[in-house]
Amino acid sequence: MLALNNEQVIREGFIKIFKKYVGKGPQNTEVRIFKKMVIVIMQCVLTSLEKNLISAGNEEAVTEIRNKIAEPAIVEYKNFLEEVTSKKIVDMMAKNNFASDERYYVFIFDENIE
Repeated sequence: MLALNNEQVIREGFIKIFKKYVGKGPQNTEVRIFKKMVIVIMQCVLTSLEKNLISAGNEEAVTEIRNKIAEPAIVEYKNFLEEVTSKKIVDMMAKNNFASDERYYVFIFDENIE
């Protein structure tokens, strides 16, 4: 089973993968492990360009760009989590909240990892 102190290992891994695809890391990243789930909240994830596009009314363009970036990053997040936990991910959700400049991830495993 995964110990709660491994939240830090997951946090560092997610930040590294995020930086690889976005070019900058989030300002703050929280990780919580709860039963079969890993929940990740990244704050201050938007670049200056993305913020400018959103304020000019181009949120759809930023959403499209972020979705294209997210596809390969999510594969890496999943592989990383399965390696760290030794458990299989059966489902996941990712969502941007541009109003609060956050990105959320929820990964659901086939077994309790807590």
